[in-house]
Amino acid sequence: MPERVETVSNTWAFFRTLGIQPLLGRDFRADEDRLGAARVVIISFGLWQLRFGAAPDILQRTLRLDDESYQIIGVMPRGFSFRRDIQIWVPLQQVFPVEEAANRPPV
Repeated sequence: MPERVETVSNTWAFFRTLGIQPLLGRDFRADEDRLGAARVVIISFGLWQLRFGAAPDILQRTLRLDDESYQIIGVMPRGFSFRRDIQIWVPLQQVFPVEEAANRPPV
């Protein structure tokens, strides 16, 4: 059954800039932060626990966001919070490519 989860898009270097590494898996690579790259996500510790039952094979799983499949590549450590409600992180350019931003009218 579909559910709403708080998702945010960040540049590939976001976690590195903060000096935070995922508890499981890895963070984003530069080549994943571009339009057309393989769709990948990092999930929160809470989402991993609550929705996936702390499945040990989480890094082999996918999830669907807005009718698209994304490979789970990482789980953030317990207690990590940039914003408390965020449960999923996606590379910025996969969601809001620079080319699209350049073609938008000024606000």
